[in-house]
Amino acid sequence: MNCALVIAVALFSFANAANAKLPREWQRARTLYFEGIGGNHAAREDADRLFTEMYREDPNAPMIQVYYGSLRLLEASSTWALWKKNSLCMEGIRLMDQAVSSQPESLEIRFVRAATTYHLPSFFHRKEQAREDFAYLARVAVSAAHDGRLEPRLAAASLYFNGELLNEAGCEEGAIASWKSAISIAPESPAAQGAREKLAEVKR
Repeated sequence: MNCALVIAVALFSFANAANAKLPREWQRARTLYFEGIGGNHAAREDADRLFTEMYREDPNAPMIQVYYGSLRLLEASSTWALWKKNSLCMEGIRLMDQAVSSQPESLEIRFVRAATTYHLPSFFHRKEQAREDFAYLARVAVSAAHDGRLEPRLAAASLYFNGELLNEAGCEEGAIASWKSAISIAPESPAAQGAREKLAEVKR
C-alpha cells in the first residue's frame, strides 16, 4: 500500500497554499502533513501530533477528520502488525467517509479521501469509491480552479488520476481529454508532468 507516494505526486506543491482564513495552528498542521507526505518523517510525526490534538478537541470537524483519517492510513502503511494495520485502515476510512458525508461540497476533503484510498489493497473495496471521487472532481476541476474553490494543482491532480482510471477502464479518449485538461490548468505541476508522460505513452 503506497498511499504516501500517491499523494506526494499529486500534492507536492500544495503545502504552502494554506488558506489565510484558517487558524494558524491548522495551517501549520496541514503544511507539515504535506511535507511529511513528501518524505520528511519528522514533519509527518509533527503533523500527526497536531492533528491528533485538534481531533481530540473537535472530533466532528470534517476538515480535521479527513486529515486525521488520512494519517491513520499512512500509519497503517508503515506498521508490520496485521491487526493494527487493519484497525488503522478501518478507522481512517471511517473518518474520511464521515468527513465527506458531513461536508460533501468540500472539494479538498473529497480529494484527500480519493488520493489516500486510491491504492488500498482490493480487499478494502475502495477502488470504485476513489473512481467516483475523482470523476466528481474532474467534472468541476476547471471551473473550481478558476473561481478559487480548488487550488489549481489539486484540480490538475484530480484530472490526472481521473485520466488514469478512465484509461484503465478502456476509455482512452476520455483519459486523453482529462490529461490535456490537467496540463492546461497547472502546466508546471507534477500532475501536468505526469499527464504529459501518459499522453506520450498513448501516442506510441
